Amino acid sequence: MNRYGSRTTAQKLGIKEGSTIAVVDPPRNFRSVLGELPRGAELVEDGGAVTICLVQSVSAVREEMSRLRHEAANTKLWIAWRKKSAAVHDGVTEDLVRTTGIALGLVDYKVCAIDGTWSGMLFSRSK
Repeated sequence: MNRYGSRTTAQKLGIKEGSTIAVVDPPRNFRSVLGELPRGAELVEDGGAVTICLVQSVSAVREEMSRLRHEAANTKLWIAWRKKSAAVHDGVTEDLVRTTGIALGLVDYKVCAIDGTWSGMLFSRSK
């Protein structure tokens, strides 16, 4: 039984009413992947309460996570990658994202299927 089957993408990502969402390097269709946002939630350039970084290459994992790691203290920092089953897979894996985050002083504490193409991992700063 899929206990999250009825949850929206916004709910899975912790996007609430009035949230600000910063999306880093999204593909063209990613806004539609997010679906309907809660009332008052809006996309912003940076500094959102929720930050979703979509890494689309192995080299981008370390580059983007290094650049964004300090934001994990002030935002819900999601690192998202294409699933192996996606039509286009770029070699990024859950294990690569996790080990990169840990090496940068981050701690992962949630993984979710954003949709049929994207998976995401939520990070915070290590204490």
